[in-house]
Amino acid sequence: MPATTMTIAERYTLREELGGGGMGVVWHAYDELLQRDVAVKEVRFPPGVSVADRERLAERTLREARAVAAIDTAAAVRVFDIVEQDGRPWIVMELVRGRTLTEVLGEHTALPSDEVARIGLSVLEALEVAHRSGVLHRDVKPSNVIMGADGRIALTDFGIATDDAGAADATTSVVVGSPGYLAPERAEGKAATPESDLWSLGATLWTAAEGRPPYAGDTAFAVLAAITANDPPECGRCDGPLAGVIRALMARDPADRPGPEDVRSALEEVCRESRLRAAQGAEPSVSRPETDGRTWPLLVALGLVLLLAAGILTAVLHVNSTGGGAQPDPSAGADRSGDAGLLPAGWHRYAAPSGWSIGIPDGWQVLPAGTGVRFEDPAGGRYVEVASQFPASASAVGAWQAEEQAFASSHTAYQRVAIQPVTVDGARQAADWEFTYEDGGAALHAVDHAVVVGRHGYAVFFQTHTDRWEASQRLRERVLSTFNVHA
Repeated sequence: MPATTMTIAERYTLREELGGGGMGVVWHAYDELLQRDVAVKEVRFPPGVSVADRERLAERTLREARAVAAIDTAAAVRVFDIVEQDGRPWIVMELVRGRTLTEVLGEHTALPSDEVARIGLSVLEALEVAHRSGVLHRDVKPSNVIMGADGRIALTDFGIATDDAGAADATTSVVVGSPGYLAPERAEGKAATPESDLWSLGATLWTAAEGRPPYAGDTAFAVLAAITANDPPECGRCDGPLAGVIRALMARDPADRPGPEDVRSALEEVCRESRLRAAQGAEPSVSRPETDGRTWPLLVALGLVLLLAAGILTAVLHVNSTGGGAQPDPSAGADRSGDAGLLPAGWHRYAAPSGWSIGIPDGWQVLPAGTGVRFEDPAGGRYVEVASQFPASASAVGAWQAEEQAFASSHTAYQRVAIQPVTVDGARQAADWEFTYEDGGAALHAVDHAVVVGRHGYAVFFQTHTDRWEASQRLRERVLSTFNVHA
């Protein structure tokens, strides 16, 4: 990748080019003020554009960036800052290193139904937040869905997004979007709507489930003609609720498409059915793709829960087949059934829709954390966070070591305590990453414990203030001992 040492706005040092397309180039950069890695989108105007058109394009870009900055969810890549240099706008964004859904499908052909549902839940969350803010994405497709090694799924490239008050392009009437993922009404030249974003979500999930786009053609016009003339194709590698919701999302008439609540319920049902099949010993509705043994590239540390790995089966962890992208339901943690002799008095079990569960003390607050769940001590200062990932990396220890480099460069006073494999009966590998660092002047101590069931990775992260670390060890051990992945 091309490299540079150019500094933008005397603050953001460009390091290397990550990619480009359309009217911009995205750079890996470093925020010298906050001492963290970021992504910077450099807006480049087409050759021969008049001064007046350049100004209109710059105004449009700034309008879009401001609109996207209002989208505050871990399911979407966030905009941090907008600056101007050399007569052009530069958009500073959250840096999310990882692979796109397109790249994942290039290696795995198709994904199991539960993982398709997890992707759908995350993208749906991003679209809902955007739509509530008056922002339409207009280009939802697999290459704009980032799959992270920490389990996070993020919708990116709102660069052609538009707010309700602004036109998509002030200088052209060209329909913007990728032909294979363009809703029928948009292919006919009609305006984008939230319903057209949902159609594109359906087409993206169809691709994830089938391993190929839903419509094919030798040219973009042929693809658009197929979309406008034909009903959505049947989903051959998935069945039940997943096939039903995908087909409904891709209805040709926007009025026939389900709303977000119905879509969420259907995708959550996919996760539930997958768990039931696993419990009954049945084969999944879609055969899981074989891995090729390569280690997944890691994301930068956007949070502390990181997922890895390789395949372990223990007396505590049982076979699981789902991920999970739904918001945590605090009432889900009220179940004490089956916990006699397992949970301490004053504890209860939180059961996540994605198939894992964990014991937590009564009174701890349950909060969403990306695609995972955070449990916070009401007294403050310490918390537990659980997240999941599919597919897992090939080496637990190696993944921690690679992730450590990114985390250490973006967090103050980082010190490794240990990165080491841990022994679990019946496991091929598992690993712990223990470290200390400072945040806002507070000295913190944390450990991330990673395990894998099948091809799904799980991480149980525990953090507290350094001066409470020793006193918190019994609590941490109890929490970890109650973690369970349901068969």
